[in-house]
Amino acid sequence: MKREELKQLNRQKILAAATTLMTQRGIHDTGMKDVSLQAGISIVTMYKYFPTKEELTEEVVLNFYRDRFKPIVDMAEETEATFATIIRAFKREGEDCERVLGEATFREFQRVIKQSKVVYDYLYNTQMAVMSTLIQKGRASGEINTPASDDVLLMVISWIFTQLGQMKTDLSKEQVQGLQWILRYGAAGRPEDQKKSFE
Repeated sequence: MKREELKQLNRQKILAAATTLMTQRGIHDTGMKDVSLQAGISIVTMYKYFPTKEELTEEVVLNFYRDRFKPIVDMAEETEATFATIIRAFKREGEDCERVLGEATFREFQRVIKQSKVVYDYLYNTQMAVMSTLIQKGRASGEINTPASDDVLLMVISWIFTQLGQMKTDLSKEQVQGLQWILRYGAAGRPEDQKKSFE
């Protein structure tokens, strides 16, 4: 086996072992020695790939969320993807992550997101890329016809996602429709609705 292939294989073994242990036991309860034993790689060799537990943890959390959000990114590219289906998918995925990891480990992963610029930027940029795709689709279909720029729409959507991430309950059908309404027509509503409100 070539040297580069061996290095890649060792790195994959370390990450796989760390992911298994950290998602099952939690970050705090997983030591570098535990990962070394699980991976079947000496601890000295392991430190050549990941000099600190923080670097290894960051990579594990980043890969965990990359894998979890890939289906949503793919879904956004599909023709039938709508704002409502994407919002529900993001919310459902957040809940699934907590269920898969357990409450304590989920909180540890959330702390890594807040502390790691790499992980935070990945998640933020992924959400914004998905929303940007939906905005383009909305403009092409005529569902979004505001003169507001895409940057402004993305800013509003970013605020919405921050709020949704803090909610403990699912959005009702009416709430999803309300969000769609605001994004389509703004606070003033459609011209025909404005006339009715003044009659």
